[in-house]
Amino acid sequence: MKKKIFLFLILLMFFITGCELSNNPTSKVEELLGKYQKLDDSIAIIYGDLSNEENLTNDQKDRYKKLIEKQYEDLSYEIKEEKIDGDNAVITTQIEVKNYKDIINKYSINNYDTNDYHNLLLDNLEDAKDKVTYTIDFKVTKVKDEWQVDDLDNEQKQKLLGLY
Repeated sequence: MKKKIFLFLILLMFFITGCELSNNPTSKVEELLGKYQKLDDSIAIIYGDLSNEENLTNDQKDRYKKLIEKQYEDLSYEIKEEKIDGDNAVITTQIEVKNYKDIINKYSINNYDTNDYHNLLLDNLEDAKDKVTYTIDFKVTKVKDEWQVDDLDNEQKQKLLGLY
C-alpha cells in the first residue's frame, strides 16, 4: 500500500511540475511556432502580399496555399531572450524562412497579364532556395495565471511568410 501511495505522489509531482514548465512565456512562443511548423488547424493560412485571391484560378490558389504551408513547415527558430515584467513578457526570437520578398520584388504585375504574372511568380517561389533571418519580438501576457501569446501584428505575419 505504501508503494502505491509513494508512486501516486511521484506521478502527481511530475504532473504538477510538467504543467508549470509548459506555462511560461518562452514555452508559449515555442508552442505557437510549433503549430506553424505542424500546420495546426488553429493556424490560419495567411496569404499576406503573395496574392489577391479574387484574381487567382483554383489551381493558383492551391499552389499559393502549398507554398505558404511549405514556408511554415520549413520555419526554423531560436529563442534569443526572455524579458518578463510582471504579467507581460517579450520573447525575442530569431527565425529563418525562405526569402519570398526578393522574388516578388523582381516582377511587376504591370508588365504581365494577371494570369501570366501569377504563374511566373508561383514558378519562381516554388524554386526559392535563399533564406532570410528575421528577429521577432513576441509579446506574451499572463491572463488568469496562464501565459498567452498576443495576436501577431502585420509585420510579424509578414516575417513568418518571408515577405518583410
